Amino acid sequence: MNYRALDEKANIYIHEQFSKFEYNIVSSAKTSNSVDNIVGRVVFSNNDEYSFDSNKKVILKNGGVLVKSVENFRVIDTNKLENVDSETVSNIDNDLEYVCLEITFKKYGKQIVKQLFVTVGD
Repeated sequence: MNYRALDEKANIYIHEQFSKFEYNIVSSAKTSNSVDNIVGRVVFSNNDEYSFDSNKKVILKNGGVLVKSVENFRVIDTNKLENVDSETVSNIDNDLEYVCLEITFKKYGKQIVKQLFVTVGD
C-alpha cells in the first residue's frame, strides 16, 4: 500500500476514534454536575467512568472498550492546554466543574495528540 494512502487511512481512523471519544465525554459531562480525577480515572456524577488500559491501548467507558489505538490518556492542568491564550485560561471561573484531557492516538506509525476541555452541566 502506498505510504500516503496509509497515512490518510491513519488520519481518518484517528479522527474517527477521537470524535467517538469526544461525543461520549461531552454527553457524560452534560448529564453530570461534577467530575473527579481518581487515580487517572475520570469519573462523572452520572456514574460514567473513563479509564485508560495501557496494556491494551484502549480507553474504557464503564468497563467496556470505547476507543482503540490510544498511546496515552491523562488529565492535565489548564496551563498545559496548547493553542489557548493565557488570558482565556486565567479567566476560567473557579466555581466551574471541568476537566482537561490529553489523549494520544497512534495508528500505522502516525501519532496525533488531542486536547479537550470539558465543563459539566448543560
